[in-house]
Amino acid sequence: MKFFPLLVLNCFLLVQVQAQNLDSVINQFETVYGGREKLKALNSMQMESVLKLNLMGQALEINLNTVKENGKLFRRDMAGIMGMGSSYTLVTDTAGWAFIPSLPSFGGSEATKSALQKMTPEELVGQQFEMDCSGPFGPLVDYATKGNKAELLGIEKLDKQDCYNIKLTLKSGQFIQYLISTADYHVLQVSAVGDMAGNITGFASIMKMLGNGRGRKAKTTIQYKKYMTISGVLFPMEQVISFGPIETVISIQSVQFNQPIDKMFYRNSK
Repeated sequence: MKFFPLLVLNCFLLVQVQAQNLDSVINQFETVYGGREKLKALNSMQMESVLKLNLMGQALEINLNTVKENGKLFRRDMAGIMGMGSSYTLVTDTAGWAFIPSLPSFGGSEATKSALQKMTPEELVGQQFEMDCSGPFGPLVDYATKGNKAELLGIEKLDKQDCYNIKLTLKSGQFIQYLISTADYHVLQVSAVGDMAGNITGFASIMKMLGNGRGRKAKTTIQYKKYMTISGVLFPMEQVISFGPIETVISIQSVQFNQPIDKMFYRNSK
């Protein structure tokens, strides 16, 4: 019977060590990205970027404009291509919408009319994490205060680099996995499955409207590269997104923090 209390004690100590290791990793991560105090003081974020992809053998570049206001707004406008109009995703603390323009026929498919679609309550909750402005990886910053839960799963290699593998469960119940370099605490990769696979790209609602949601079997990985320090905040200026067989690159051209947000970004516009 002496063995059982010893086993319980060992398990308790193991949990304590894991928690301490997790806290140490998160603290180092926050420090490297600018410090918790500075990151939590970010009230808004505006990014101009270019999305690069290959469509039907043609290399395309699409301008993106992303605007966030902490806890209130996430909006991404995507410029039109090949004669199409622009589209956007709009998420607020109370509702969300996605708009796609009319699409011409491709390869015998029928042309479609423009559409504005309101998100379901489940879709809205699943994308509201995007309103977090605490740096490029907001949900991980002071995660517990935000109602999120984190778990250190161990060490994993990514391109021969050792990384801390952290599973973050959002208060919505969805989870994201982060690979954080053990050398410099840069986030090198984020991944998700199921509905969250679309959500972390910022294009989930638009992809669903276009019939490319992929459902529960979907998986997305995003690798982060070309880090720069902007206004004291470490920021990755390139994202390589793999969504199933599709790979795209987002090259960020500019980032601004704590600038006033025009109220027009809260409005639906066609």
